[in-house]
Formats: sequence, C-alpha cells, structure tokens
Amino acid sequence: MHGHSLRNGIEYHESLTNAFIAAYAKCGLLRYAELVFCGVANKTISSWNALISGYAQSEDPSKALTLSSEMMGSGLLPDWFTVGSLLFACSHCVNVLPDKDLCLFRDMVSRRFQPEEISVISVLGACSALSAVRLGKEVDSFALKTHLMEDTFVHCSIINMYAKSGFMECPGNAKIGLRTTYVSILMACNHAGLIEGRQYVREMQVHGLKPELEHYSCVIDMLNRAGQFDDALNLMAEMPMQPDTQIWSSLLSSCMVHVQLNLGKKCAEKLLELEPKRAEIYVLVSNFFARYGDWDSVRQLRQR
Repeated sequence: MHGHSLRNGIEYHESLTNAFIAAYAKCGLLRYAELVFCGVANKTISSWNALISGYAQSEDPSKALTLSSEMMGSGLLPDWFTVGSLLFACSHCVNVLPDKDLCLFRDMVSRRFQPEEISVISVLGACSALSAVRLGKEVDSFALKTHLMEDTFVHCSIINMYAKSGFMECPGNAKIGLRTTYVSILMACNHAGLIEGRQYVREMQVHGLKPELEHYSCVIDMLNRAGQFDDALNLMAEMPMQPDTQIWSSLLSSCMVHVQLNLGKKCAEKLLELEPKRAEIYVLVSNFFARYGDWDSVRQLRQR
C-alpha cells in the first residue's frame, strides 16, 4: 500500500502519512516509521504522536521521551494522547524512575487534559513501584469520578497498587471499586469455566473487604456449573447471609443439567417458598419436574 501511494503521488497526504507511520510502528518496523516521519515537511501533533506511541510500546521506550522533547522544541505542545504514550513509556523504561510517571500525570491533570485508561493504569503502576499510597488514593478517586473505574484493567491496577503498597484497609470509595472489580473477575472466571474463583473471595477478606451476596452468588453459580454441589451447599451454609432466589435458581438449573433429582426437589420447594407469586419461578420449577416426567407435580403447580 505504501508503494502504491508512492507511485501515485499520494504519500504526503497528512492522514495517510500518519497512518503509514502508525502501521510501521505497530509492526515493529520503527526504522521505516521514522523514515516516513522524516519525509513529512509539516509535522503535526498527530505525526509526532504516531511515532512516539510506536517507540513507547517498543523495546526502546526511552526514545519516546527523546522524541517528545524534540516535538516541544519544534513549538508543538503535547496533547492527551502524547502524555498517555509517555506515561506508558515511563512505566516500561528501566532507566527512568517511576516518579517521572507521577510528574507527567500531575502535569496532564494541571493542563486540564483528560487522562484515559492507559494513562491511569501507567501511573498506578508507578504508585505501586514507589509505594506512593497517598497519590494512589488520589488517582483512585480521580478514576471513580471520571468513570474510569468501569474499565476492568483500571480496577485490577487499583487492587495491585493497594496490595503492593501493603495498604490493605482501602478507603471507602476504593472499596466500592474493588468490590466491583472482584465481581467482574468472578464473572469472568464463571464464564470461562474456572472454579478457581473461590480463592478471590478469600483474597477479598485478606484485603479487608467483606464479600457481599453478589460475590457469593458468582462463586456458587461457578460451582453449580461444574457439578460441585457439595462445595456449593457448604458455601451457602457458611456465608453470613441467606441465599436469595438467584442462588437457588442457579442451583436448580444445574440440577437439571447434572441430573440431581433429590437436590432439585429441595431447590424447587425453597424457590416456591421464597417467591410464591413470581411467574418465572413457576416456569423454572415446572420445567424441572417436566424434565423428569413428574407430570403430577407439573399439574399441581398449574393449579396454584
């Protein structure tokens, strides 16, 4: 494609040139990316960003810092994308102290740039390396206010920062984010068929977080899907709150899959006790009995 653009004289269209720089950089062909960059007469912030981003993610991230200095020397100021790339470069550069990351982040916020997920993840990594819990709390609060906590990787970086800093008792807003993070992790384990999710409930307690019903619900559903009913029932008995309809419904559904007739009947009774007027419960219980040919029970349900 680059050869085609050269032959047809369209190489130096700004957006196309920047695209070639970014493409070569992403393929690890930084020498070619730099050759295209050097051929640009009027370099824009997008041109610099394409090359800086490529070096930030390369084996020589320090070159990204050098390029940013050259860019500012040419009279161009960094934008949010530039600073995000530089934060990423600092966090992966063995010759640059992590506090460089923190300075860049403060500069970004003071200039009213809106840091994105990669910037917050990078600065949290620097906080972990420096055990800078106070700044870590500020970044945590910033992520919560700007809705960056919705990103799973940001959540995990916050957990990692508090854990590596030895700060187990997280502040209130951090605990909200961490609880949400653990729900996301447990749901991911569940959908991936990983029963190792139980360890995350124990890990929460180590970090001073009290598992809530939704955390237990994820783990119990995980065990149910794996057919580990004894473990699921034990956890239901041990947890500090009563199992809700969702947990009993999960157990009943798994009983149908794993042919657990007796346990399924107990689940059906419990569900009808908890939600005697909910139509969905009657459908689920009716399907369970119909699955095993218990038509008398199906008729009795329909007569209620």
